[in-house]
Amino acid sequence: MTNRLVQAQRLVDNERWGQALTLVEPLAAAIAATDRNRYLFSRRLLALACSQTGRFEEAERYAGEGLVVCPEALDFPFLLAITAARAGKYDEALRFGRQYLDRWPAAANAPSETAPWNLTIDQRHQLLNAYGVALLERGRPEEAENAFREAIALCPGFDSSHINLAQMYAKQGRAEEARAAAAAGLRQTPESIPLRRLAEADRKRPTISVCMIVKDEEILLPRCLRSVQPLADEIIVVDTGSTDRTREIARDFGALVLEFPWQGDFSSARNESIHHATKDWILIIDADEELPAEDLPAIRFSIDQPDIRILSLSVFNKSLETGQVSSFLPSTRLFRRDLNLRYYGIVHNRLNIPPEMSITRCPARVFHYGYDLSADVLEKKKARTRALLEKQLADHPDDLYANFNMAQLLRGFRDADSEEVSRAIMEHAGRVIGNPESKTPRYFGQRLMSLHQMATALYALKRYEEAERYCREALEAKPGYLDPIMTLGHIHLAAGRLNDARTCYLRYLETRASYRAEDETDNVILLYLDGVHVAWYGLGLIAEKERAVAEAIRCYRQALAARAPYLDCYLRLGRLSLDNHDPIAAEAMFRNEAERDERSAWAWFGLGEALSQQGRDDQGVDYFRRAVDLAPDDHQMLFRLGKT
Repeated sequence: MTNRLVQAQRLVDNERWGQALTLVEPLAAAIAATDRNRYLFSRRLLALACSQTGRFEEAERYAGEGLVVCPEALDFPFLLAITAARAGKYDEALRFGRQYLDRWPAAANAPSETAPWNLTIDQRHQLLNAYGVALLERGRPEEAENAFREAIALCPGFDSSHINLAQMYAKQGRAEEARAAAAAGLRQTPESIPLRRLAEADRKRPTISVCMIVKDEEILLPRCLRSVQPLADEIIVVDTGSTDRTREIARDFGALVLEFPWQGDFSSARNESIHHATKDWILIIDADEELPAEDLPAIRFSIDQPDIRILSLSVFNKSLETGQVSSFLPSTRLFRRDLNLRYYGIVHNRLNIPPEMSITRCPARVFHYGYDLSADVLEKKKARTRALLEKQLADHPDDLYANFNMAQLLRGFRDADSEEVSRAIMEHAGRVIGNPESKTPRYFGQRLMSLHQMATALYALKRYEEAERYCREALEAKPGYLDPIMTLGHIHLAAGRLNDARTCYLRYLETRASYRAEDETDNVILLYLDGVHVAWYGLGLIAEKERAVAEAIRCYRQALAARAPYLDCYLRLGRLSLDNHDPIAAEAMFRNEAERDERSAWAWFGLGEALSQQGRDDQGVDYFRRAVDLAPDDHQMLFRLGKT
């Protein structure tokens, strides 16, 4: 056995990872932890080989087993941190990286029995490099920069630290510093191709054509054009019949404005704008959208990469008034002009991308304000979209994308929970799910969302078992899909299965905590990207039903911490505080509700009760009178007033 371990170590030294695994893995179970040296030797070897071959979970398991037996060693936290960083588990990389760094000073004086498991004492630069990557991914760029610089100081010939430092500067828009960092790295490692590319970046900067279609967008268009100006080498605006100042505003921003009569087809107008583009890249954006200034360097960095051809950005449907996000989706918005890509579909048009072309996710965001409209304008917009979809479906009744979009549109109607609309949603979602083509990779996102559309429609019809089945099918295909996780919680709560509902809401909170929109690769619209308040509210309802007053109060406060105001949280907290004999806290909650809605009879009534419990009856009576004036026929309120 010892000979095989030694032979495997020689294979590892020569980077023949697969052969080493073939030799040692059959022995792993036979080596007992009581055989300490051979056990630790085998776990370190197996962890390293598994990590190098992409078998991250097994690498973590083997390194973890070694750490349990020898918790003072450096090698196992080193391997755990490096592997976690490679696997994208950045919190774990930071935890084990910190463990390694804290133990490192004492490692030089380690007792002889520990020294064999401190072979990575001279590889602190590698650890710091991985640690820097994890810090950067967790939004701590200053600390990441320090880690990369410390790694470079320890080992100037290790090119990964130079590369990561230069790339970090580039993504932050610090082009001169990026080139300087890359040049400094090249002096140490002149053979590094990535460093050479970074050092030579921006010598010929890729150019961008911003392509838009507009009609009567004078209100939001200036915001959009200001946001794209720093990126744009030309702006092409196709106007389909504006009667306001839209064309004048676009020309003021230097745009080429083309008049194109509306033909009832968004794709023809979109393709007309692309036809007139002359620059290297096409950026598609609408007048009711905006690129955040802090994200422009990420776009510039991405288009500078020679192997990137198509970019998908993260679109957030957002309220201008409140800043709240209602939904999220990845959307292809940038592509090289020489690919000759064009749009198809008369409404909710799609870019016709050949299956063999890869799409790269870019961390840049697009804020979309198109739903932040008056009720009348929004209803007119929905009616226009519905008419176009009906026309498309009349010609192509089995069109997957059109059926999905019709179901999605209907979900946004005021009466979406009515039986008539719910059945219409089910009809169109069912056409997607029942089409065999929906099971192909091309329509993976549409099938997932159609499963959730079906589930929410069945939930509205109180057909809970069927709704649950569709949620579970969606989660089998995509376990981290936030929307069906939340909807399952609602289903269980409505069906009275409180423990199951609690499990789902907690699962949502856990999944959402680790979810990063920029890492989403499936084209799914997320309705519950910002649903933390919804999950906490559901947990509060469960606690109330279980008569766990303190827990219900905690959950509703968490809901308000995530989004305030939200539904009847203030009223519920006020009522629970009264039940908990805390009239001062109750008074604060009822006042918040009264400020939110001065016509809330129960807010004024609650204030009266809270003040009465504090012995302030004279003031309380005034609030009781106001409540009764607002709801003179509320028998429950009159009954409670009589008791009070």
